[in-house]
Amino acid sequence: MTTFTDRRCTAVADTSEADSERMRKRQSIREKAGRDELTLAPIALWKADIESSQQRVDDATDQHNTACVPWQDELGRLEELAVQRIGQRLPADPEGDSRRAELLALINEANKALEETIQRENETQGELRRKIHQLQTGIAPPSVTLMRLAQPPAASPQLLAELFVAKQRIAFATARVKAAGVGLRIAEANLDGIRRNIVSGELAVHTHKANCWRAELEAGEAEQAAALTEAERVHRAMIDE
Repeated sequence: MTTFTDRRCTAVADTSEADSERMRKRQSIREKAGRDELTLAPIALWKADIESSQQRVDDATDQHNTACVPWQDELGRLEELAVQRIGQRLPADPEGDSRRAELLALINEANKALEETIQRENETQGELRRKIHQLQTGIAPPSVTLMRLAQPPAASPQLLAELFVAKQRIAFATARVKAAGVGLRIAEANLDGIRRNIVSGELAVHTHKANCWRAELEAGEAEQAAALTEAERVHRAMIDE
């Protein structure tokens, strides 16, 4: 007597167990992304500190220019007058010379203050960037980690199959658009040649061909757009499952 073993229940159990394991993997991926997000959280604050530091540099530069431009203009006028006095062999102008020295001192002091501010803020920004680099080293962005939800073994087999189909649609639609574009260019070139009496042929026939290729191109582009939308939908479903 032949004995048959019914494995249907076993297969269901295996499938259920595999799906449970897959969901555990998904939970593990989400937890890792959450932990990494907490670990990387200070980076946003440090980047804000860098922006604030750069703003201080910009403000100091603006203040420097506001103060120094009038001084430099006045100094330029005094130096021009001094050159004229020398050229005309006139006596020196002690008051003008004193003012020039005063302006030079003011400008040098302002330049030094700006340089010190820039150096200090550059050091601050450099330290913050080093901290960001050290924290980011070895830790993938959470968004990248979550992309594993759309890959085997964490992704739904059904959704993976749907994504494959959508990608095939994209590939075929892309080839269709490319071929239609070539056909339309040839048809329009022939039609243009007939209109300009460069080549012979029936205008109505070639107009029809151009219209057909144009319709094919539009249909291919519509299919391509629909396939891309479907692929994006499936990919999002794989992440959100």
